[in-house]
Amino acid sequence: MQQTHFTYFKIIGWGSMYLSTVLYDYSRYIIACKLCFTMRTEDVMIRWV
Repeated sequence: MQQTHFTYFKIIGWGSMYLSTVLYDYSRYIIACKLCFTMRTEDVMIRWV
């Protein structure tokens, strides 16, 4: 199982940004992260390569 978490940053001169992270539920390790300008559904869906 995995969890998604958003953290909100207000950066002076840039505006607001969101850090989207995906955590592995058992070990609580971050397995993916993405820096976004919005909090849309597409930003949560991090593509696995």
